[in-house]
Amino acid sequence: MPDPVTNICTEVDLYADIEYCRGNATKPGVKPYILAIKKSNITTFPKPKGTAAANVEGVDVISDPFVLKTGAGWHRTELVPNVNSIGGESQGEWPSKSFLNTVVATMAGSGAKATGYATLLNNDDMIFLVPTRKGGFRLLGCEDEHVDVAVSQQSGQANGDQNQTQLTLTVTDDFLPPYYIGAISMLGGGDDPQKGITE
Repeated sequence: MPDPVTNICTEVDLYADIEYCRGNATKPGVKPYILAIKKSNITTFPKPKGTAAANVEGVDVISDPFVLKTGAGWHRTELVPNVNSIGGESQGEWPSKSFLNTVVATMAGSGAKATGYATLLNNDDMIFLVPTRKGGFRLLGCEDEHVDVAVSQQSGQANGDQNQTQLTLTVTDDFLPPYYIGAISMLGGGDDPQKGITE
């Protein structure tokens, strides 16, 4: 008789009821800043738990910290309020589907500092953390893929027009933008990304 077929699959079932309490508001949008760092300054890149999570809530969560080069840290870019977003959508065909994750971040004005920053980002390899209105951060970027930065700048023509520099950040990932709950080391020292911001 032929040998029995060996089951090579390890099946994990994390599905659970998804409940919603009526009356609880879910705030849209993100806070008016983002954090960024050059990928080359990261020495250890933590990953989401995936199917190793204890429950469905932990699938898209990163709890281990980023390990950075000595002297490196996240820098903060302040944004125009209420015009920024983070999200993702499925792409590809089963069983090779992934997500295309996107951040839209709008800087005020088109002055020399915003222009120089956008020019540097245009061809660099960066990782971003985006603060949610509810609290905590979501990650845009992963170890194996490049974050594409598309820059759009408008000076406006007359009163009522927009004068802004917009960054559209996109990356392919196996996860929707993960929730990052690890430590954050800011450039110049400290661990408070919101220091000095009035919302």
